[in-house]
Amino acid sequence: MVTPNYSSGAIFLIGDKIGYYWQAFTNREGRKVLAQYKIVWEGILWVKKKGARIFDFEGIFDERFPNKSWLGFSHFKKSFGGYEVTYPGTFVKWFP
Repeated sequence: MVTPNYSSGAIFLIGDKIGYYWQAFTNREGRKVLAQYKIVWEGILWVKKKGARIFDFEGIFDERFPNKSWLGFSHFKKSFGGYEVTYPGTFVKWFP
């Protein structure tokens, strides 16, 4: 999905009645008019029309793995409402 002037775009995937916000871009002109919000809203409507019952933003800032660079887009994702789902962390066991 791309805006008519190519100021923003996003890839949305659907599987098992879940819509996924996979990748997105916004250029300088798009950010001036908040095009990223419109493209995501259009994506939410599109996956709903295709039968999705859940929209998954695919990750936000997690205090268990603090990466402050995630705070900005986490704020963006949370602005659409919904609820957070916390999954167990990833663990690795090394064998000698």
